[in-house]
Amino acid sequence: MRHQDRIYIQTPISCIKNRDHVNIAMSSDVCIFNKPTFYMYGADKIGSPVYVSDHQVHIINSGTTLDLKFIFDGEMGSFLTIGETFKYKIYKFDNTSNVFVTIPKYESGNKTYPSFSATSAFTDSILISDLDIDGEYLIKGSYDFTMCTEMMNTLGETIDTGVPLIGEEYGIYDEEFDFYFTALQKAKKPILSLSPTDTRGLGALIVESFELSGETEVEISNEWSGNIIIALNGLTMAEDEDFEIIGKVIYLLGSTVNGDILTAAYISDGNPNGLVTENIIVDGVIVSGATDGEGNEVIYYNTDINKYELYTLADPIEFNDLIVTLNGITLANGVDYYQSTTNLRRIILNGVIYGAENLEDGLADIITIAYNSYGTYYGTIQVDTFDLYWTLTPAPTNINGKFTVLVGEDNTYNTLIFSGDTQYVANQTSYNTTIDLSSYSGTSAVYKIINRKDYTLISGDEISTFNTSEEIPIEINI
Repeated sequence: MRHQDRIYIQTPISCIKNRDHVNIAMSSDVCIFNKPTFYMYGADKIGSPVYVSDHQVHIINSGTTLDLKFIFDGEMGSFLTIGETFKYKIYKFDNTSNVFVTIPKYESGNKTYPSFSATSAFTDSILISDLDIDGEYLIKGSYDFTMCTEMMNTLGETIDTGVPLIGEEYGIYDEEFDFYFTALQKAKKPILSLSPTDTRGLGALIVESFELSGETEVEISNEWSGNIIIALNGLTMAEDEDFEIIGKVIYLLGSTVNGDILTAAYISDGNPNGLVTENIIVDGVIVSGATDGEGNEVIYYNTDINKYELYTLADPIEFNDLIVTLNGITLANGVDYYQSTTNLRRIILNGVIYGAENLEDGLADIITIAYNSYGTYYGTIQVDTFDLYWTLTPAPTNINGKFTVLVGEDNTYNTLIFSGDTQYVANQTSYNTTIDLSSYSGTSAVYKIINRKDYTLISGDEISTFNTSEEIPIEINI
């Protein structure tokens, strides 16, 4: 809108209207700017309560950007009549001073109306690295437009509505025009690590072979840690299906004949993270679906690549190989199978596996996976009280979280044998707790570490995110 009432200079036939401005030769236009209005997806007004599922709460797991959408819904004509451009800045909240810092974390470029006029909306993807998360953020939109008075328009003078930086709350927050969002890094997965106080020597890989004469019990030479691999005449056997081991004695669950060769491969009693074995019997329906849809399945058919996949129960150590056998036959790494580089637990097979329903004799394929795992205590252990160590990367920047160690009789954790909390320490990556199972009368257990990270918002609401370590089964043998 504009209003003008010209000031006329005195001439021989007319009188001056304003004797205080005898030499004025310009318009007295009044320029009134009507701001286009907009709302947002990805940000909202500051309010309570706030939930993790709200669109203005961004929980960052593995992504590198977050999306902010601006939807204009009023006074759009100003874009055309005055020719303004839109821009916005993002400011981070300072929890100590309880205000938004006036130096912006992010500044958009100018958004011209023709670039989004078709939909009256646009979406920007903001780099997480620009925001310095965790935090709460203010979005202040502003307009640059050419002044609509006659002289200033002729001179090309413009106005930036974002100057000066004003607001009624939290330093610069204007409830009518500004928007707000939260961006938090999700709690990271705790990674089990070796005990730095373990005084035992590093266990050596030992392979022993025995020529049998019909016996079904064999005693190996050394105490062992972790898991053990047993092969009969070159065929790898499955624990609990083909053999059992108690102490140093191997009990075969089938008969042998004179001349059979039994081979045992194991880590001598030392640091038992050297070897883990898992047996998978294909005795049920194989679930299928898209990549990353396996859930808790250990066998999965990936319909995106049309291949069978296996999933280890624990995290294999990075830059180590895995051994995979099918019905006792060792498969060729890189030919028969390969390990995913993005998910070390995923093993992709290049062949077919069969369940009992697929075979005439009713037997099912048996798969064994052997690999090095993180952590000191996995598989069979010779203690019932031990120090559990883990790391968190990156280290917490403050103390707004804790770790909870749970030990249960099984992976339902309905019956807890042990639980304990360890608080965050700012800038510390390594943590530990002592697990005491001395009063537990059973021999089988499973443990995991839950990482809980909390963040308190301006509103006073608290947002919590969780992540869980690998789940470790143990057999107590003392």
